[in-house]
Amino acid sequence: KDFAVGLGAFSQAGFATHYDMNGPAPFTGPRVYKSVGAMMRILPGVSVALTDRLSVGATLGVAVSQTELEGPYFTQALTPFRGTPTLLDLQATGAGLSWSVGAQYQYDERTTVGFLYQGKTEIDADGSARLTHPVLGESAYDLKLNTSWPSTLGLGVAHELTPVTTVALDLLWIRWSDAMDGYGMSLTAPTNPVFLNVLGPQLPERFPLEWRDSLSVRTGLQRRFCNGSTLRLGYVYHRNPIPDATLTPFIQSTVEHTVSAGYGWQRGNYFVDLGYQFMFGPENTVQQSNFVGGDFDGSTSHAAAHWLLTSIGRRY
Repeated sequence: KDFAVGLGAFSQAGFATHYDMNGPAPFTGPRVYKSVGAMMRILPGVSVALTDRLSVGATLGVAVSQTELEGPYFTQALTPFRGTPTLLDLQATGAGLSWSVGAQYQYDERTTVGFLYQGKTEIDADGSARLTHPVLGESAYDLKLNTSWPSTLGLGVAHELTPVTTVALDLLWIRWSDAMDGYGMSLTAPTNPVFLNVLGPQLPERFPLEWRDSLSVRTGLQRRFCNGSTLRLGYVYHRNPIPDATLTPFIQSTVEHTVSAGYGWQRGNYFVDLGYQFMFGPENTVQQSNFVGGDFDGSTSHAAAHWLLTSIGRRY
């Protein structure tokens, strides 16, 4: 076939944290530091075989994002109230345009080369927030939250060492600096009249991030056996994009290494795949945080994760 269409829905990125730690004054004592960030893409796609070796494709769809944050928080925006200690609890959901283009070239019978560009995704989310002030009390707000997910440029090659053994290498340049400079927020329509009279009808806020670009190197090996089973091994290196000065318990994307192993079976059109993945990175220490308030000064962070993965399916 020279032309093909498809539809995909998948969760591409996300993070979640939950810590019980001592809060800063005046909210001392055990406090919850919690966050959730997730993004799902729903993508119709099309591909065209231009020659017997070269195919190109594109997707155009929607990305849906969910963001939650709860915990002690010093206001950061450049307003007269900057550095005010609060307890913040917010949730927001939004959608944005998602698109990508790619190409695949069959260099020879054993080698395939691929290219991908994923465009930056900007999401304007709506939700609600609850703000607790040590003097003014508590108020609910309407929330608008501006977030972005980065553009990605990828190059990859797969080579069959033997008819049953394939190795692959992918290089991904991720432009975190363009998407993760900071989250902009606007809190409006306070339900507590005291907040309205003192802080006004709108409270702007900015969550500083200042992430740096990174190059992700991904390698893999696949070995097929005569009984219909497949062994897979992989390794990923992705430099931590978060500078120590903006590292917080809310976003701990500091893992740099991932090792994985998988095993799959196929019987006819049915298949079962099992996988294990271990993610880890170095310990990171914040000397002086770019967050005003001092809550994260002198803190130390370390993140690691174990994953067990399974999939069951049928090919048509």
